[in-house]
Amino acid sequence: MAQRPQRPDPAPSGDPAPESSHTETEIKLRLEGPLEQQRLLACLGPEGTATHQFNLYFDGPAGEWSMRGLSVRLRREAGSCRLGLKTRGCAEGDFLRRGEWEFEVEDTLFDRLSEGGPFLRARLESFLDPLDDAPTLPAADLVPAGAIENLRRRAPLPGIEDIEIELDESLFPDGQRVWEVEMEVESSGASAAAIDALRECFVRARVPWRPSTTSKRQRLAEILRDGYGA
Repeated sequence: MAQRPQRPDPAPSGDPAPESSHTETEIKLRLEGPLEQQRLLACLGPEGTATHQFNLYFDGPAGEWSMRGLSVRLRREAGSCRLGLKTRGCAEGDFLRRGEWEFEVEDTLFDRLSEGGPFLRARLESFLDPLDDAPTLPAADLVPAGAIENLRRRAPLPGIEDIEIELDESLFPDGQRVWEVEMEVESSGASAAAIDALRECFVRARVPWRPSTTSKRQRLAEILRDGYGA
C-alpha cells in the first residue's frame, strides 16, 4: 500500500497558519442583544432571507482533536449539508486567521454522519486526501461533542462589492443566546476599506465596536467544560 504524504500539522495557537486557498480570515464582533442587531441591520444593505443552521461538533473521546487545534463540524442549512474542518488559527489585530476546509455532503447522509465514528472519519478523509495543505488528522475516533443552533441573517456591506455581513443569533446547550457579527475578507492586510465601511455602519447604528477572537466552538467547549449536562 502506498504511504500517504505527510501533511503539515496545524499551527500552534498564536502562530500563523500557512497561507493557502483554504485559509479563512474574518473579523467577529459581539453584540449585546437583538436591539443592537436590528439597529445594525438598518444601516447595512437590504437583508437577505434569514436561515436556520444546525451545527453539530465532533471531537475525540478524550478531546484529542481539539487538543491538536482541530474542529470538525457538520452543518445543516436550508436543505443542504456541509462537513467542515477548521484549525484554531491566530489573531491578527481584530482578525482571526485559520485553516478551513468545507465540503458539500448528501443531506440524506446527515443522520448517519451525525453519529460520528468510522463513517464520518472516512468521509472527511475522502475530501482531504487529494489536498496538499490539509493537516494530519489525529488517530482518535470522532464522537459528537455538542450542538449549536444558529439563526443567520445576511446583508451586503454598503459601498463595498462582494462582501456580505453575517449577523448570528446562536443558541447554546445551556440556553445562552449570543449575538455576533462576522465579516470574511481575503486577507487582513487587504481589508482596510471594508473595515472602515463596517465601522461606519456601527457608528451610525450606535453600536459599540467589540472585536472577539472566540469561536462558537470554543464557547461551546467552555460551556461543556463548566459541567453543563454532567
